[in-house]
Formats: sequence, structure tokens, C-alpha cells
Amino acid sequence: MIPEKLPICEDETGRRWTLFINVPSSYDKTETKEEIYRRYNAFAEQQSEIEQLRTQLVGRGVAALQNTTETIKQRIRHADYGWSACYQDVCDAIDREMALRTKVAEQQKQIDEKNKLIERQENIINAAELWLLRLSQNPKDFTVAVALKILAAGKGEKDES
Repeated sequence: MIPEKLPICEDETGRRWTLFINVPSSYDKTETKEEIYRRYNAFAEQQSEIEQLRTQLVGRGVAALQNTTETIKQRIRHADYGWSACYQDVCDAIDREMALRTKVAEQQKQIDEKNKLIERQENIINAAELWLLRLSQNPKDFTVAVALKILAAGKGEKDES
């Protein structure tokens, strides 16, 4: 991989060669053109690898924010430039978090439904107790007194008799 246009330099003997960017000032001036190209290519490959690693790092940050059903459709695939095993680990963690949120939401819905059922049952018990208290005006009615005691026990109240 040799760039098309590189700066041309001339040494003290009049030889001309291409000077590469980021070559240390202490480079060996006896290097051949091929050695310089080889070093430049190695440097260019390292720069390319660094850029890919930066892209992968940014990808993990983006993946950590993709925690909705719409955004996970935008995930990169295994063959894409920014994909890495760490990126996949983040995606897997997000998938687990989303599954857990769904499970918690379902359980909360069940709890809410049971709380509504309990509230309705308490309303029925309170209405029955009120009805029985109205009937208990007759102190000789033993059935009403027993029913009131059963309701009190069901509500967790202590028997005062």
C-alpha cells in the first residue's frame, strides 16, 4: 500500500527519495527505498488497526445505548468493520437486560391485577360486614353474631368476647 503522492526529498548527494510522514528523525539514512516502503506499509497497517479499534470502542458505547426493540435493529453484524467480540458481549448483556425488563413488567402487571382483586374482595367483605351489622340489631340472632366473628377473623381482627 503506497500512497499515490508522497513528498519528494533530496539528500546532500543529490539523490531524491520519498519522505514519509511520522518517520523519526533518527531513521537510518542507508535504508533502501524498499525498506522505507516496507516500514511505511507497516505503519499504515498499524494506523488502520488503531482506527478499527477506535471504531470498535465507539461501537460498544453505542450498543450499550441500543436497548429498545427499534434500536437493536440497527446493530452491526459480525462481518462489519466495527464488530468485535466485546461489542457482541455488550449486545448480549443488553438483550438480557431487555428480557429482564419485560419479565419485570409482566410480573408487575400480575401484581396489579391481584391487588385489584384483593381490593374488590375487601369491598365485598366490608359490604357484607355492614349488612350483618345492620341485621345484628336483634341480640338474639346467633347466626349474625357468628358471621361477624368469622368476618373479623378473616380480616385478622382478634375476638373480643
